[in-house]
Amino acid sequence: MYRSSLEVMKATIRQVMGESSWPIYVEALPAELMVPAFYLEHQASSAETTGVSTVRFEIQWQVMVLPEMPAGGVPDGLAQLTVADRLREAFMRGPVLTAPEGTVFQVEAFTGGTGETGMFLTVTLSTQYTPSAAVPEAPLVQELHWKGI
Repeated sequence: MYRSSLEVMKATIRQVMGESSWPIYVEALPAELMVPAFYLEHQASSAETTGVSTVRFEIQWQVMVLPEMPAGGVPDGLAQLTVADRLREAFMRGPVLTAPEGTVFQVEAFTGGTGETGMFLTVTLSTQYTPSAAVPEAPLVQELHWKGI
């Protein structure tokens, strides 16, 4: 599920940016950072059993928009807001996103803000699945005969 959610995040960003060649960094920034760029970082995840054989998986990713730094050292805030607004629209349009391998995620929440290095957006995705070991070998409900009192 982690890889699927990462791939759906990257696919959505690429869809929004079109022909742009902004690199997408995941979990680590290289020494030779190319900007403008996106930085994806896993924030939190959880799994909860919701039925006999169904698990609800929720994962939260943070997307940072790393702007190009002009000579004065102050990035173009309006350009960052424009990119963030395009991303918000893409993530909230459905609100269902499908990963390249077919896993369907629902966008549960979308928040954002600004930081020292750029603008950040937090996207919470969820999906349901059936673990391979969750299918019981024997039926859980059996017929019961009751003799009345």
